[in-house]
Amino acid sequence: METIDKIREDIKTRIDIEFENISSQGDLFNSLDRDVVAAHIINQVKELYRFDLKLDDVHGRVEIFNEDKSGEGGIVHRFAMVSYPITLQHNSAAVFEMLRQTSTTEIELGKEHIAVFVGLAEDNVDEIDLQKVFDRASAFIMESNRLGEDVQLLIDQQFDEVRRRVEDMRSNMPVPNQPISGAGDQPLVS
Repeated sequence: METIDKIREDIKTRIDIEFENISSQGDLFNSLDRDVVAAHIINQVKELYRFDLKLDDVHGRVEIFNEDKSGEGGIVHRFAMVSYPITLQHNSAAVFEMLRQTSTTEIELGKEHIAVFVGLAEDNVDEIDLQKVFDRASAFIMESNRLGEDVQLLIDQQFDEVRRRVEDMRSNMPVPNQPISGAGDQPLVS
């Protein structure tokens, strides 16, 4: 799935940015334990990718649509859109975009609603099985939150790599200028 690969790349970029931020604070970067530095970087990135979707109301709003497929007033496709209000408690734009790409012709995820589309034989709301529609919306939300959790795990899996980078960077840092003990005590012998 190319969207998860894109998120994986996004995560690496965010880790690089957080790494740059903390390593630029020289003394602080050097004084903290490498595990603490790595955990800080990972937690900062995880916060950016937090995602939690909640269904606000079990009662959907039903709208009926007639769509002329032929363009000449011939075949009319009737469908209902059942929408439920949602709240994105933690909205990672990257995760949200990935979910929007996984939306189908049957389910659409918006910023404030989730909509389920149902084909109709006639303009008859009674033929809609609202429980079935609600179950589909709920399943999509559960799957969305599971995807959010998967992204958090992807970030956690970077911990060892980040810790190794902290160690490498510290070992390659120049040693601060310190006076050599005893220098200047003895006159130079000519």
